[in-house]
Amino acid sequence: MIAQLAYYLPGMMFLALTGLLLTGFPVALTLGGTSIIFGLLGISAGIFSYAEFFNILPRIWGGLAENLVLVAAPMFVLMGSILERSGIAEDLLDSATHLSRKLPGGTAIAIILIGMVLGATTGVIAATVVMLTVFAVPAMLKQQYNKEFAAGTVAAAGTLGILIPPSIMLIFMGDILQVSVGKLFWVQLCPD
Repeated sequence: MIAQLAYYLPGMMFLALTGLLLTGFPVALTLGGTSIIFGLLGISAGIFSYAEFFNILPRIWGGLAENLVLVAAPMFVLMGSILERSGIAEDLLDSATHLSRKLPGGTAIAIILIGMVLGATTGVIAATVVMLTVFAVPAMLKQQYNKEFAAGTVAAAGTLGILIPPSIMLIFMGDILQVSVGKLFWVQLCPD
């Protein structure tokens, strides 16, 4: 019986997590609650010991929180938030739109250029897409752009952030592969 439960427990946990996420329950409570409930289920079934359950927090804070490379991730998000809240990103959009006003689709071109700049400064796709959605989509809709075209332009411009250094993916990849992040940036900028 215990062997069967150990075999089915990860699948049941995945289904419970998916079901709770689809109901609209807050993500933090869903992730934490599901892990605690299934952890306690695993302890009661004898799959792992009670002490292993409480070793999770020291492993997280002992390993991840001491990693100085991963400190860059929240700093990129903070930089993107500062750019959006201070109005710099909106001023950048106004300037780029003004420069490209004579081109057909000038606002869309300006948004793609701004996506490149913001992607390089924030390094995070989600932060860039959120910022562009907040100020670029309303500007495009005000100029009678199609909704689908506006959304596609923002999505395409936001995903440029992963290609342009400093990309957050290079930081994570450097940490996982135990390679200097500076070397990865140099290789991306100057491949030869």
